Amino acid sequence: MSDPSVINVSSADRPRSRVERMGVLRRTGGSAQAFVSTVRGFHLTNVSDAELRARADDLRHGALDDDALTECFAVIDETIRRRIGAWQAFDPEFEHADIDQYRDPTHDLVASDNVIAETLAYVAEESASQYFADIDLPSEFYNAIEDSSLADVLRFEPTDEQIAAGRLMLDRTVVEMDAGEGKTVAAAFPAITQALSGRKVHVLTANDYLALRDAELLAPAYEFLGLTVGAALSHMSDAERRTAYRRDIVYGTLREIGFDYLRDNLRHSRGDMVQSGLEVAIVDEADHALVDDGRTPLIISGKPSGSVRSIFRVKQAVDGLIEEQERVVASLADSLSDESATPRVERYAKVLLADPRNDAIVSAAARDPRLLGRARAVIDTYSEDGLENELTEGLLYTTDPRRGLVALTSSGSDYVEGRLGPVFDAADLHAELAAIESDRSVPLTERRRRQEAVSKRISRQYGIANQVHQMLRAYVLLARDEDYIVADGQVILIDDLTGRRKTDSKYQYGLQAALEAKEGVRVRPDPQTQAYLTVEGLVRQYGHVSGMTGTALEARETFRRSYGLDVARVEPASPSRRVDRPPRVHTTQGEKLEAIVEEVVYWNRIGRPVLVGTRTVEQSEEISRLLSEAQVVHNRLDAVRDEDEARIVREAGAFDAVTVSTNMAGRGTDILLDDDLDEKVTDRFVRILKERLDTEPHSVRVDCGHPDVVEALAGRIGDLGSPFHVSETALFIEGIDSEVTMEFGLGLHVIGTEMNEAARVDRQLRGRSGRQGQHGSSRFVLSLEDRPFVTASRRLSNSDVEDAGRLVEQVQSSIERDAEALRIVSYDLARIIERQALNYYRARNAVLDDESFDETCREMARDVVDRLVERLLRPSIMGDYSPRFDDLADTVRLDFGIDIEDLHGLGAESLSEEIFEAAITRFGDVQAALGARKYHRLVKTMALQVNDGLWTQHLDLVQDLIVNAQLSMAGHNSVVAELVFRAEDAYRKFMEQAADRFVSRLATFEIDEDTGDDDSIVLADDVEAILV
Repeated sequence: MSDPSVINVSSADRPRSRVERMGVLRRTGGSAQAFVSTVRGFHLTNVSDAELRARADDLRHGALDDDALTECFAVIDETIRRRIGAWQAFDPEFEHADIDQYRDPTHDLVASDNVIAETLAYVAEESASQYFADIDLPSEFYNAIEDSSLADVLRFEPTDEQIAAGRLMLDRTVVEMDAGEGKTVAAAFPAITQALSGRKVHVLTANDYLALRDAELLAPAYEFLGLTVGAALSHMSDAERRTAYRRDIVYGTLREIGFDYLRDNLRHSRGDMVQSGLEVAIVDEADHALVDDGRTPLIISGKPSGSVRSIFRVKQAVDGLIEEQERVVASLADSLSDESATPRVERYAKVLLADPRNDAIVSAAARDPRLLGRARAVIDTYSEDGLENELTEGLLYTTDPRRGLVALTSSGSDYVEGRLGPVFDAADLHAELAAIESDRSVPLTERRRRQEAVSKRISRQYGIANQVHQMLRAYVLLARDEDYIVADGQVILIDDLTGRRKTDSKYQYGLQAALEAKEGVRVRPDPQTQAYLTVEGLVRQYGHVSGMTGTALEARETFRRSYGLDVARVEPASPSRRVDRPPRVHTTQGEKLEAIVEEVVYWNRIGRPVLVGTRTVEQSEEISRLLSEAQVVHNRLDAVRDEDEARIVREAGAFDAVTVSTNMAGRGTDILLDDDLDEKVTDRFVRILKERLDTEPHSVRVDCGHPDVVEALAGRIGDLGSPFHVSETALFIEGIDSEVTMEFGLGLHVIGTEMNEAARVDRQLRGRSGRQGQHGSSRFVLSLEDRPFVTASRRLSNSDVEDAGRLVEQVQSSIERDAEALRIVSYDLARIIERQALNYYRARNAVLDDESFDETCREMARDVVDRLVERLLRPSIMGDYSPRFDDLADTVRLDFGIDIEDLHGLGAESLSEEIFEAAITRFGDVQAALGARKYHRLVKTMALQVNDGLWTQHLDLVQDLIVNAQLSMAGHNSVVAELVFRAEDAYRKFMEQAADRFVSRLATFEIDEDTGDDDSIVLADDVEAILV
């Protein structure tokens, strides 16, 4: 049964038109055939520019029913054809052999050619005083171009596939389109449609270069339709960004738009903000941006926090811890060779827990993958039965690479505390804190000073505990040249799905500093977090989201769950002719590498370009070294050597080219094949085949993989004079001796060297070959010692191990299940802080939008006073009133500057009312002294300043809670439930503390009595800096 989300816009068999080969387009009130046919049926070729513009104006800001929507798409289609196609003729830099006869005719022209020449002269004259977008031309000019020798050169027509994709994106859909199918133009249809409806549109691209390129490409179409377009780029000033965001359609990266959103939520007036709302987002490379990077946090940081000295103390302790564990593991690994000792599986399980990358484990996995599966089952069983201590006895820490966790055992905790002192238990400090709070013999100011000192010690102790765990993660879970590289004295992260450097990204929660200490580069403690939001949280702020990418179907569940988006595929205009050959799985890494080199040498010998895709820099270096030993000339491209990426990728399609690349070559730049590549490859293969038949008259089976390749080769085999016959995918040459098999193919050949976590990434690598109907092929060459096989969580059966294709499919399915489970955990944890961040930003904006803020100040004062009296006086019992009243009086005097000694004897409600009225009187005194205008500025600024300062502390606290939750070995649901409770309690306390501090600060605000509304105000430096 066919996949209902796949839209077959075209096929190899198209008897009449592309439109008639289209499948069903959902949610459009009809089929894609009907929709695109209706769009094409408007026949706007005979409409002048002025009439075309008028149609767009009629559609502006109106409700788009089915008829209006198809007309809108027809107007966009014709506009793109004209303004991006035909109008190239007016570009002075446009050069073509035939254009000169129209620009400077030397002889009489026929009528249609004369229309072109006259129009060229007219536009040249008018453009001196008008923008191109404002110049209207008659339809006769465009029809004349179609009939001229310039037609093919100037033609720029949206395809049926682009129209179908654009329609889908209006329905909150992520559209999968193959590379080269024109996603940039497809996005213009929903962008213009939404903008004409009065919505601000953000088109989110992978980088600044693409944002600027796409904006400039489509600007003539946008501007002709009366829409403004801009780009928000990383180098822009606030003023330039503000101008860009005022445009109807804005191109930019998720990163830039996200940070502008966060910066706007740190500003102290609406006038300083640069954005004007998040309404419509169209996301390019949506799977990478929304799925792979969805939980990536966007963070604006402040001053560094933490001590470099403490990081190095922790490093020394962890160095010793790891050395001790290595001694234990070495002894355990030696015992694995003794097959007579029992129980053998439990011993493997213990080593697996202690060091999953141990050579003994890797070798065991290669020899018997089922043994590894049984060992994991033992670990799971012990955990479920509460017997972890029996399995971890003697170990100092355990490792779970599937969940990205490393955890200290009780022995490990004792080892660390023996070198660092108390780290993991702060019970004594909390008891000391409680004792200080209850000691009424000490004055309030002194109690607060002591409480603050003990609280800092508690925070410091929690920080050291976190540093221990992060240092362990840095050493045990992260590998240099795989997860990160060291360059220019810095630790630079590597995107595990693209292989590119993530120069603007850092690990959180102390892990980056731990890596820096591990690698011996300058250590930079984590800065305080001032603003935080995940990419996913940002995108969900848009009212309408859609996207496009080359690989989306595998991630449809994530798109649905996280963003409420559908996924659909639009088939390419030209069907793929790529041959995806079955994987080859070898036992050891050595055998795999040897097979990869052999395959490269084979295809290189016939001149076919080869792209070898690797997961890590280390793999690239090893394969590059082996190819050099085999005297194969090649280029290498990875995070260490990426300075000439675009050139290397473009040239990867040249005759004889060999390129070794991490996954970074999968996106962004097309691999260009030589025009005569297939002819050259065929000639060389036939020559090699002839030489072989002349020396060894075997029967030869040539496996071509595709009927068109068979046909191309058969046309040349006749030159050999040997009898042959063909099947659908192979060619057979008759000979004397036994049959041998050779492979033949055209286009680019891609070799994958390791499965990726997501099948999408493997499909992206394959998709580098066979684009836009070109020939191509791919093959994955793997080893049972590859990390995916070693870390896969499932138990492998005999049939799996014997069937390479099934083995790869099952292991990758297992990896994706593990990855999805981790994404769900990460999703649930990230949503907690994201929800609080968005709530805070909304509350913050309410402060900015509050006209006078007087009523808000009264409400906060009422809440603060009621809570204070409730805490200090309400629990009183007979004979306990006086000391508690004294505490209340001390607090009110210190925090509000109000004396309530004469109120002794009043009940809680009366005291609350008296203190509240006194506080409001204090507020009124400040307003009277400053004047209304300055007072309102002051209270807003003061509220924002207090809130932002405490918000930074709250973010650090919640992030610490998340780290502790991630380190927990408890079940996911219980961890999330506990974290939600603790985080919500922390948020409540943050809001209460912010109100307490604001009311106290305003009530005790000091100002000269004779300062008036127009006089200068003497403020604290921090307040004055914000008001200026």
